[in-house]
Amino acid sequence: MDFPDELFGQDSHLPGPLPEDVLACCDMCGGKHLTMDCQLLLEAPRVCDSITSRARVTLPSMLGLRLHLDSTVSVTSTTQLQSGTLFGPMVAPRIDSIANHQFPLKVFGTSDGSDQFLDTSDEDQCNWMCLVSPSSEPHLQNLVCLQMGQDIYYLVRRAVPAGSELRVWYSPFYAQKLRHTLAVGVPGQPPPDVTEVVLIRERSPGHPAEAAPALPANTERQGPAAAAGPSRDCPLCEQIPAGEVASPLI
Repeated sequence: MDFPDELFGQDSHLPGPLPEDVLACCDMCGGKHLTMDCQLLLEAPRVCDSITSRARVTLPSMLGLRLHLDSTVSVTSTTQLQSGTLFGPMVAPRIDSIANHQFPLKVFGTSDGSDQFLDTSDEDQCNWMCLVSPSSEPHLQNLVCLQMGQDIYYLVRRAVPAGSELRVWYSPFYAQKLRHTLAVGVPGQPPPDVTEVVLIRERSPGHPAEAAPALPANTERQGPAAAAGPSRDCPLCEQIPAGEVASPLI
């Protein structure tokens, strides 16, 4: 809509104290009504600020947000994501306990009683990773979460085509530490293709990062490491030359 030129062409300067009727009039047309009720403004299209929570402004450039009618959001890829891509670490407040959570994330401490959970309920206190929806359905999962050091990361377990929604679930041995049942195969066992994921190990400072070779699918583990059950050391690391790391880290 176009506003009449004469509305903005009149002299608005009034000498002396302002009369009460001027103080109470509409800022736009001068009528005796509230500015918010002015017909000129009611007919004007309104542009609101976009939501800028910490989670949304930290979204990497290769990812986007899809808004749903129920006001929820999902994270999607804007380009193909390579298998073995590592996102993180997750930023979220750490608390001692959590209840009734669909996808609890626990950071296992280095001493007894130092374990903590991540509270991912508030977008303003978390980075974008809190917006990724969990899924216990294997055919929907394209990310797995794991703990490295004292932080939680998401790893791309299979190539993600552009435009796909990101869905995350537990990596197999992180799930065992949580005493959480995976959704496929024998409870507590990794899904059949999980060993195709590029494995992770940090290289010592000062050395460049390299991609570790993927392990063949369905490789069985033998020896004490396989029989010991859940532990805080990855039972697969012995298969990787020391110092190698998957790439890239985002």
